[in-house]
Amino acid sequence: QIGDYAFSGCCALSRVVLSEDTDEIGVEAFSNCTNLKSITIPEEVDEIGNRAFAGSGLTQVFLEGDAPEMGEDVFYPLTSGSFMVHYLDGSRGYAGSSWLGYLAVGMAEFAPEIAVEESVDGNLQDGVGSLSFGSVLVSAQVSKNIVIRNLGTSDLSGLVITSSGTHSADYLVEGLSEPTLAPGESTTFTLVFKPSEMGTRTAEIQISSNDADESPFNIALTGIGTQPEISVREAKELTHKKSTVSFGSATIGKTVVTKKFTIKNVGTATLSGLATTKNGTHAAEYTISSLSKTSLSAGASATFTITFKPTAKGTRTATIYIASNDADENPFTFKLTASALSATKVKKISMDLLATRDVVGTKIIKPTLNEPRIGVLVIDGQKYKTITFPDSLGREDATRLAEVSSNLVDWGSGKKHTTLVSRHNGLIKVRDNVPSTPEAKRYIRLRRVNR
Repeated sequence: QIGDYAFSGCCALSRVVLSEDTDEIGVEAFSNCTNLKSITIPEEVDEIGNRAFAGSGLTQVFLEGDAPEMGEDVFYPLTSGSFMVHYLDGSRGYAGSSWLGYLAVGMAEFAPEIAVEESVDGNLQDGVGSLSFGSVLVSAQVSKNIVIRNLGTSDLSGLVITSSGTHSADYLVEGLSEPTLAPGESTTFTLVFKPSEMGTRTAEIQISSNDADESPFNIALTGIGTQPEISVREAKELTHKKSTVSFGSATIGKTVVTKKFTIKNVGTATLSGLATTKNGTHAAEYTISSLSKTSLSAGASATFTITFKPTAKGTRTATIYIASNDADENPFTFKLTASALSATKVKKISMDLLATRDVVGTKIIKPTLNEPRIGVLVIDGQKYKTITFPDSLGREDATRLAEVSSNLVDWGSGKKHTTLVSRHNGLIKVRDNVPSTPEAKRYIRLRRVNR
């Protein structure tokens, strides 16, 4: 028995489950319970007191047994705009579509009926189609609110949500607080998609209940994990934290070396926040140009250049950092190296006649003040023999050859043995390709070959 005024004025009361052996509901037992929307009256209830539900929020009542003895204004007044009485066909005391002035409907049975909907996609069907979360950055997340409704005529109970599928760990269920819904009631839970990797991510959730033909209610889930992915190339693909780009050699005050680099977004989301910085012992000798773009859509590229201009000789190194929103290569890092050469210095030495013997078909040219001069060219600390001679030396019908030797017997000429250093102001300078040392002396001469 529910006593008189038992829950009267209980505005927070939204759901009531009466015991099956309840046989009486007292005077104003649930009056002014404005949040109470639905109630099922057990079969054993045979008396309902005056104003038992007056001023409540009821929209529907389910009577499982014969019509009980009713007091005055049991359901009047109602705060809702609509109200209906449901009774079972064959029960006594009811007739047609009206009972005690209330709209009434007879039913073969009282049964729960689950309905599931999402705010954007609307009503979902059991096992049909899929709920899409679209494209989401890896490790970011997006949520959808899912509503479960009981469209039936008895309590929808035993609500439990489980998940399965290849990527079920990427989908989280949050907030299902009501395991039982009275007829007309609803509850909400949240589905969170948080992709752990790139690509299509699929799973399925199952909503179990006491629904007769839709338990579990199956919903396929799909979403795409996306992320930006930085790629950096010079002559070839660079590897984060492992690659070193060589600028070769440059002479201090005379030459610079410039290389072009390409940044490409090989991922599936926008690569943004691109910025370059440098660090290291000789970073000041490397100049980075502005990036052509600072944000790249999937597949897009940007370029920049780095110029090496040495200020001191030796090996010159630096480190380059490329910032972005790449998940695991931020900043993308690689090293630079180059060799700085000193400007060449020529050390004059006394003229030396290398040979005086005649050669068949040739004549050794003896140096004079106005003729060939022998010197030394210092490169990176090593000494190379040189010979300088007038561009118009000798007869016009003769060819002049610079020859080098290590023993004054075997002589060699041409690109394999000698290098042209300069040709200007009427003078030609040629050097030996092999350095001269105290232990291995070198000799150089000029030979004229008749044509």
